[in-house]
Amino acid sequence: MLPAARSRAEKVPDWLAALGIFVAARLVTSITLAVGFALMTPTGFADPSAPRGFFERSTGWDGQYFLGIAERGYPSTLPTNEDGDVLRNTWAFLPVFPILIKLLTFVGGDPAVVAVLLATVFGAGASVALMTLLRPHVGRTTALWSTTFFAFGPMAFVLQLAYAESLGLLLGFAALIAMQRQRYWVILPIVVVLAFTRPGAVAIPLALAVHGIIRLVRRDPVPMRERIAIVVTGLVTAAAGLAWPVVASIATGVPDAYLQTELAWWRLHFDVEHFMPLAPWFLQADRLGGVLGVVALSVAVAIAGVWLASRSVRRIGSVPLLGTASYLLYLFATFLPQQSLFRLLMPAAPLLGVPALHRSQARRWFVLACCVVSQVLAVWVLFLKLNP
Repeated sequence: MLPAARSRAEKVPDWLAALGIFVAARLVTSITLAVGFALMTPTGFADPSAPRGFFERSTGWDGQYFLGIAERGYPSTLPTNEDGDVLRNTWAFLPVFPILIKLLTFVGGDPAVVAVLLATVFGAGASVALMTLLRPHVGRTTALWSTTFFAFGPMAFVLQLAYAESLGLLLGFAALIAMQRQRYWVILPIVVVLAFTRPGAVAIPLALAVHGIIRLVRRDPVPMRERIAIVVTGLVTAAAGLAWPVVASIATGVPDAYLQTELAWWRLHFDVEHFMPLAPWFLQADRLGGVLGVVALSVAVAIAGVWLASRSVRRIGSVPLLGTASYLLYLFATFLPQQSLFRLLMPAAPLLGVPALHRSQARRWFVLACCVVSQVLAVWVLFLKLNP
């Protein structure tokens, strides 16, 4: 870049630069989706043969569940098959995003259009928030490139689908920004809303607890008011993160309604009766590879732990790393790995700031090219074809 052009670019506000990147990325994604929609109907529709436009087709995948909640709410009775097993249903999905769809639809607007536009706006906010979170640690240029990888990434098309992912990312990154700035009371309302938007909110109070311990171990001055804020915010947000199963239990009269609903997705892969924390990855590894699969998974987990603790990765900042590590631990403890795993890894986006991706300008452009190509493949394989 010429010095004059570089000087002009540096004068562009961070938020505006991040928004510009996001808009460019959404143009690429929209073209990819439009071509895909012209050739194939995405899964997740009750009547795939019905004529649908761009926005309606963008409600495929789990988007149909969110629109269903916005229109009909949650069932008071869990659907079951002839064997008594709970079937997949809307209790697996949290209410904030559908409530927003319903509110905006009530004042006028097609639900599909409202849902897609909401998701896109929240995705733009998530891009700005990621930039804001990383910049104090990696600098403006690396933070902008990290945001670029996020906006163009393999699963970035989700940021404009009728799905709660983008809102969850925005709230999660915002909570980490507040933690980074030691505004602990601000975290509380953000995470309470997050707890009813996307699963995984319990990762934030875990990160907050470790953050507080690190401050004490380093002998940072932690006034009593901040200690109180950390403890109260941690307890309230942890309770909020565990509240939805209680809500589902009360509403349906089934004590484990939420867990049984989640297990309905597990049963697509193998028979299971009860949820077992810390077991799903090993169960899947054993199903696919037997003892060798379990050993390979154990080695991979150990390598990932060492890598996350490395000096190079720590350069993204303690709070972004704590938030990411806590979320990855949550995924490992509760989620059965399958094709949705790629989408659920998006909250780990702060890792896009690791130095290995930014060694040179050529490497950055290579990573970006890989992101764009991978997104095309992900749209066609995960969204249009294989999603059950």
